[in-house]
Amino acid sequence: MQRKAQTTVELMVIMAIGLIVVASLVGFVGNQIAILQETQAQKTAQASMNELINGINEVYAQGPGAAKQVTVIWPAGIDASLSSIANKSIRLRVYKSDIVGTAIPYITGSLPTTAGTQRINIRAADGYVSVGTLTLSASPAFIYLPVARDQNSTANIQLRSTSSTSALITPTLQWNPTLVTSASDTTPFSISSAADVNRDVNVYAGPLAVGNYTGSYQVSASFSDHLESLRIPIDVEVLVDTGTLLTPYPTSLTVNTLWDDSNSGLIQLCNLGNTPIKSISFTPSTGNAGDWVQGIADIASLTGQECTDVQVTISPPNGTGLGTYYGTLVLRDFDGTNTVAIPLTVNVLGMSGAFVWDWNVAYLTNTSIIEYGMANTGSNPLNITSFTLDGWNNCDSNQNALTSIIFNGSTRFTGSSAAGVASDINDFIMPVLSYYTNNTLHFSGRINDENEQFVAALTFSDGTTYTSSVFGLGGCAADVTPPATITNLTAGTGDYPGSVLLEFTIPGDDDYSGRVADAAFRYRSGRVNDEPTWALADALFYGDFNITTGDTDVSMHVFGMPLGETWYYGGRFEDEVPHYAYTNSPSATPTDEVTITESGTQYPHFMDSNTLSSFILQNVVFSEGTFPVRNIAIAIVEDNYGQEAGTGTWLMDINFGESDEHPITFIQFDYTEFTGIEEMGYDWNTGLMNDLTPVNLMSYEENIATCESYTYQCLDLVGSLTGIVKPNTFYVTSMNGIDEFTLRFA
Repeated sequence: MQRKAQTTVELMVIMAIGLIVVASLVGFVGNQIAILQETQAQKTAQASMNELINGINEVYAQGPGAAKQVTVIWPAGIDASLSSIANKSIRLRVYKSDIVGTAIPYITGSLPTTAGTQRINIRAADGYVSVGTLTLSASPAFIYLPVARDQNSTANIQLRSTSSTSALITPTLQWNPTLVTSASDTTPFSISSAADVNRDVNVYAGPLAVGNYTGSYQVSASFSDHLESLRIPIDVEVLVDTGTLLTPYPTSLTVNTLWDDSNSGLIQLCNLGNTPIKSISFTPSTGNAGDWVQGIADIASLTGQECTDVQVTISPPNGTGLGTYYGTLVLRDFDGTNTVAIPLTVNVLGMSGAFVWDWNVAYLTNTSIIEYGMANTGSNPLNITSFTLDGWNNCDSNQNALTSIIFNGSTRFTGSSAAGVASDINDFIMPVLSYYTNNTLHFSGRINDENEQFVAALTFSDGTTYTSSVFGLGGCAADVTPPATITNLTAGTGDYPGSVLLEFTIPGDDDYSGRVADAAFRYRSGRVNDEPTWALADALFYGDFNITTGDTDVSMHVFGMPLGETWYYGGRFEDEVPHYAYTNSPSATPTDEVTITESGTQYPHFMDSNTLSSFILQNVVFSEGTFPVRNIAIAIVEDNYGQEAGTGTWLMDINFGESDEHPITFIQFDYTEFTGIEEMGYDWNTGLMNDLTPVNLMSYEENIATCESYTYQCLDLVGSLTGIVKPNTFYVTSMNGIDEFTLRFA
């Protein structure tokens, strides 16, 4: 009775330990899958961000009123609460990473909050671009306030919401000028559905103000299901009643330049009167932008009804930070009768500002893009540190890779880069005022047969980035065809203990055509053949499967399955939309034994210790003849999911003597505690066991068992697998005097 109770307690302890090990491995495998999912989600988000930013720049270039719709994929893992639109940038939080895109204009609007295919509306306004499904609008969309010196003026903004829910509105007044001041009530307030709210913006022009002063009124709206933002530009023009006949065209000047470089803008200055205007001088404002204006020679006389060109050169000093700076250039004659102020805007750009990518001279072959142009228009060298090509994968069903990058006849990259993946080009330097067309991009297959399109993105050593326009024909049509549903999946006993062999025909991106974007396999106690059952199943570990083109027959082993238990298996394939296709769900029972006939036999990742507690060596068949040593040496080493095996974590060496009565002479386990060999009857002098019966052996150590007949052909040894923590490689290092034996795992 006492013996039975002890046995029950031991069994409970063993089961508890087994459950802990199972939980550990499930967590490990889950972590690996999560890492892969995060990486793929970030790639998808980056491609969608590029598409969205390109669309924003495109409609902005076309002018106010231009609009288009872009289709992008919002991957799983989007955190809407940490995704935002601010000034000229869009930020998407995907898992723990931020995907950021920066456009040319200011951006307002809202972003989708759920994963999946999104169709986002883009509309250009005066000075900014709005994106998303917008329910908040402002009238007017642009404020122009003419005001005299030392006078006040007020503009009214009417905000209207067409949303079905109310929103919390947080206004902000962005205003930097000091000669003209601006004020508005920025206390947050609520706006109801289909309601209007009015807010005033007040300005005051000081006695020294002249010309145009700019800022903006910005609104952030928090609805119950999304966020929106608006930006209303403000332009205050201070009118000086001097009766001036001196008129510049244009009335304001914008110059783009690199730091530590110079660039110029041209003003046409006209005398609208009939008498000469004499001694015209040019006085820039103090501070940034104004201080960077190089000296302009006075104009001695400008006759009536005459115009002349004036070149304004801007030279930011070395070390000037990237950004936009403002100033004023005042023009006046000798007595101030004719005075006019020209607002200055200076955009200090990085290396990307001097770079031009020219698709116009490029042409497309089956597997290459050839002779695209690259130009450095600046007066300093450019250092390109990274190159990314994107877009073609949206149409290319074969998912061909970028394999070679050639700049100016020099190979800068060889390998395999997927769309949207940056390639290290080892700091390509472009000299001052250089232009290259000896450039080529090579691919692993055809990239001109499915209306593929391409977008190039480059990163420079100063951290600035450049994104090209789109190259290619029209773009592919929307993918409405899912991968084929697979009905020929079969599951059978695998070659390794704890393994199952799966065989099937892989589908393509569209039915059986092309290549699917991803594939995965799971198992459970019931069928796995649709979305609900897929969510209930567990991931499989498989080490020899690669996605191939559609309509290809594939076989693969899955590993680490619980021994002697029947499970159902299923697969899921997806395209880039994504559309999902599921397989049928066959069942199979993993084998629990393997017969070894020669040394050197290896079984990679043959077993998962979560499902394995012991093994039994049985059916040993000795070779004919007399051997001084009969032994089997077995090693089990960590495999780490298909990686190169490390040092052995577990080793067994079994030696057999020549005596028919006492064949076992020595047993060694590294990770178990087999002590007291001499007490068991081992004679160190003769190397033989001393008249021990099977019963004596079992009573000493329960990890060792023998068959009833205790013959060469029926010799069982149960070994504990303590210390094995990952799928492993099992192999037989030597077999001396042994023709065959069987290992059965439990």
